[in-house]
Amino acid sequence: MIRQAQHGWETIAKSAQRLKLRPAEIIRAIWQGRIQRVARNVQFAGYASIHVYHEEVAQALRCEGPAALSLELFAKSVGLGQQVFLNRLVRNGHVPSTEIRNPRTKAVQRYITKEDAAVFHDRFVTLRTLAKANGTTWQSLAPRLREAGVLPFSPDGADYGNLYLRAEAEGVLDG
Repeated sequence: MIRQAQHGWETIAKSAQRLKLRPAEIIRAIWQGRIQRVARNVQFAGYASIHVYHEEVAQALRCEGPAALSLELFAKSVGLGQQVFLNRLVRNGHVPSTEIRNPRTKAVQRYITKEDAAVFHDRFVTLRTLAKANGTTWQSLAPRLREAGVLPFSPDGADYGNLYLRAEAEGVLDG
């Protein structure tokens, strides 16, 4: 549920219009589970109150799109929350990314390909990925890591969010 229009959230009709799709295609993708970020905006009623996260819709339904995730979607998918953390990781050379031309805007943008994601996952874990792998909640993992002295990744003093080196975090949870 969202209380007011937030950046990235659009009505189904507006998202469809921007992508030059029919709203029915978005609704079908929601029912099929290909679009997960759906919310009701309490400022509206009925169909107009249903909002989708436009970037996810674009990634799920745009056939000509790159075979990669935008930095924003990848960051959210692994639980980094804010794109700024992933941008910082890429900019500081800790995580690879791939420049791909956006088919709609024609601008060259950074994306995370499957290969880039594999490098990320080989080196790092987040509370979300740890929780998923261990069948527990992320809330229970943070104190365990802290008590064991495992701190979030920050070799250059920069804030990368709740990101940990895989070897350190898994060593605590395995033991």
